[in-house]
Amino acid sequence: MLRHLIDFELEAAGWSTGEIREVRRYLTKGTKDARQRRLVQRYQQLRRDIVAKEDLAAAKAAKLAESVQHTVYGPDELNEIPDEKIREKALAIAALWPHSDGGVVPFAGVVRGVDLHDPDKTDNYYLYDGTWNHTMPRMHASAGRLTQNIEKVYHVAPKPGAYRYCAVTLRTAFSRMRHGKDLFAWDTV
Repeated sequence: MLRHLIDFELEAAGWSTGEIREVRRYLTKGTKDARQRRLVQRYQQLRRDIVAKEDLAAAKAAKLAESVQHTVYGPDELNEIPDEKIREKALAIAALWPHSDGGVVPFAGVVRGVDLHDPDKTDNYYLYDGTWNHTMPRMHASAGRLTQNIEKVYHVAPKPGAYRYCAVTLRTAFSRMRHGKDLFAWDTV
């Protein structure tokens, strides 16, 4: 079932206020001539295109969700991490967290992401952003780069009030904390 477009979507597609008003009237009262029918047909085509794009984005998000399995290890569950080296790094980060620039929020733990499509089922560990809020800046990634926006990477908008950027790997966080460097790019806020 196709939903009706809101005025903002029509304005973004280049429709004038008069055209929007007209098409709303023609949709309820019907059309009388060819010009009115063309305007309604143009609206219906735009409507189909926008809904198709939304469906495609939802399908991509669903495919991504089923391709990766996430396991969250909270601050009290870090001893349960199966890899010994990762467990040691996670415990070290938890100990250093209050003394780092991330200490403005409590340490939330670690996330293990497993790629289910990979035959080796490779995994990677990231800082868990469960306690971070939308006012916090991007994180410093490797090679002097900053982390990407979640919406750009996963094509899904973050929940309102949630952290807007991807978190760094445990390896990057541990290296930066061990050398006394900031985790977050506070100067970019």
